[in-house]
Amino acid sequence: MMNLDTSQIHHLSFTIHHLKKMIFKKLSTFIGLCCFAITCLGQGVGSITGVVRDAATGEHLPFVSILCSDNKGTASGADGIFEMTKLTPGRYTLTASCIGYGTEVTKDVDVVAGKTTTIAFELQQVAIFGDEAIVTATRMPQVAKLAPAS
Repeated sequence: MMNLDTSQIHHLSFTIHHLKKMIFKKLSTFIGLCCFAITCLGQGVGSITGVVRDAATGEHLPFVSILCSDNKGTASGADGIFEMTKLTPGRYTLTASCIGYGTEVTKDVDVVAGKTTTIAFELQQVAIFGDEAIVTATRMPQVAKLAPAS
């Protein structure tokens, strides 16, 4: 075991204190840089939000498919509102479609980093026509089974 005098103990204590301060400063700087980087990365994307309505009644349409020209997509919620997030800034074409309604295309939707672009779709009702369906039936003879009486 080593015997230390008071001056050595004082020097050792000062060195440990100095190392703690240096580690704390470096760690604080590292955490600050990480927070800054995360903030900067989040600014590089934008979003689109909007509503889908029935053109005749103005009612919000639920569960309408919204497709973006970069193959991302979403659907309007039960309240007719939709949101597309994490979009690279640029110009997009959006397509809204729903069974019983026509398809609406909106071109040149600009997405800006750190901003939300708002648009509205108004879909027209359309009738859906299908081919004629012919249903035929034949009667099959059935044998009545007797159940034992109890």
